[in-house]
Amino acid sequence: MRFIILTLLLIPITLMGENYLKSFDIAIIKSHNFPSLQGLSVEKLSLFRIMKGKLKEIPFQVDRVNRDGTYSLKKVKAIGENDEVVFQMEDAGEENDEVISSHFPGKCIFKITVSENGEKGWVYFVYPLRHHINTRYVKYKHYGNLETISTPLYSASYRNQSIFFSSYRVKKRAGGNDRNIIDTMKLRFVIKTFLGITFKRTERDLTYRVIGVKAGPVRVIRKTSSRLKVFLGLKSPAILVDNYYTKYYLETPSYLTVPFKLSYVAKKAYYRQTISYTGEILGSRLFCNGCRKPLIFDGKMEDYEKETKVEPLFWSAIIGKAGYLVYLAKWSKDLPVTKNLYFYDDTNATDPLEKFPGVYEFGYLIGDAIRLKPKKYNFSLSIFALPEWSKQNLQLAIDANNNEPAVNVVKLTACTD
Repeated sequence: MRFIILTLLLIPITLMGENYLKSFDIAIIKSHNFPSLQGLSVEKLSLFRIMKGKLKEIPFQVDRVNRDGTYSLKKVKAIGENDEVVFQMEDAGEENDEVISSHFPGKCIFKITVSENGEKGWVYFVYPLRHHINTRYVKYKHYGNLETISTPLYSASYRNQSIFFSSYRVKKRAGGNDRNIIDTMKLRFVIKTFLGITFKRTERDLTYRVIGVKAGPVRVIRKTSSRLKVFLGLKSPAILVDNYYTKYYLETPSYLTVPFKLSYVAKKAYYRQTISYTGEILGSRLFCNGCRKPLIFDGKMEDYEKETKVEPLFWSAIIGKAGYLVYLAKWSKDLPVTKNLYFYDDTNATDPLEKFPGVYEFGYLIGDAIRLKPKKYNFSLSIFALPEWSKQNLQLAIDANNNEPAVNVVKLTACTD
């Protein structure tokens, strides 16, 4: 009997050991913090984890950061002084210097410690040793006018070099049915002047182009440029945005550029950035910080849905047959506006810019925009596809969105290359 009890107690310990560090985040090693990595040939660098004393090679990539903070799309041959070495946090394993050293005598070995929320994990770089792993957590394809980005949990596509989704699908691994849930993405900018004139701007007033794409095994970077016709013929400056896509989430940095102080000419102004869904979203529930109960996509607006106000909106989740989706925002501290929830659900409503019947819309309503000053404001929006809907996974997504994992690099052996 004691043997049986002991065996049962050991089972969860063994299962927990399969994933040493629970995280949906990516780890980023900034080379300027670790000069010992600079100058190493990327082709001759391999990354390993250790789990239960066994080695496993894991994917990584190196991305170069430009002086303006955006990413270069060129292939990095040798790690420079302003590069990022990226790998998936959940790939971190055990700390075991003896195992890695015994397998690669005479090689230069770096031990990388990553930590998030009090948990630690380790991976090891070996140099010179050409990496042979073909695993890709995110895949990019471009054929004709269609671009597709796919991971084990979700896929997104774009047509005609657009910055707006043409489709977004959640795979079965994240509770979805792999059907498109996106009708369109919307931008609404409304200015009401003291003269009683109302100016409205939509996504049709946005001009954009895709500058290029860098497709790595851990993240895909899609660089775009866009300009918005704001007011009285004025356009915002061209804004470069590095959208990137990882195994669990995609992140879209957003910028709102105001050419002059709106309060000089307007008595009211607001900006809305939302996603409008197809009928595949029907039956799903919307949770959020500040929602006293879930809002239901059922084609009709209930009184409590009309009355629900959330300020500021930090996280929200759509749960149903469409999958387990979490939406997160990072607002810059200098953004002097309200950031409210926008929810609209009406089977009989129409919008000439939509492709499918009914309006099932959700996103962010940025109010009090007349307080904006003539400058560029930034915020970031992310969509996570979760392997399971739970409080723990919601918190993991929030942590990945808000925190940057701590990384440390120590050279264990000398480099002779």
